[in-house]
Amino acid sequence: MKSLIGYKSPLGYKSPLGYKSQLYGIRAEQILLEPLNSRKAYDFFLHLEPENKTFKYAIPGGAPAHLLELNYAKSS
Repeated sequence: MKSLIGYKSPLGYKSPLGYKSQLYGIRAEQILLEPLNSRKAYDFFLHLEPENKTFKYAIPGGAPAHLLELNYAKSS
């Protein structure tokens, strides 16, 4: 079983979790995910005109999961 837990903390990424930490022994692996840039996000919007792609990317702040939740039937 794999679980993905996300948090933005320099402590959790750069230094190992100490023995007294609540998460000690739980972390098996970590991956640093880079932000989704606008050029890559445009692949989500193949059906839109170029001027609308930037607008759709900017609304959710570029979060990939939020891009997938957009309801194109309700938007213009």
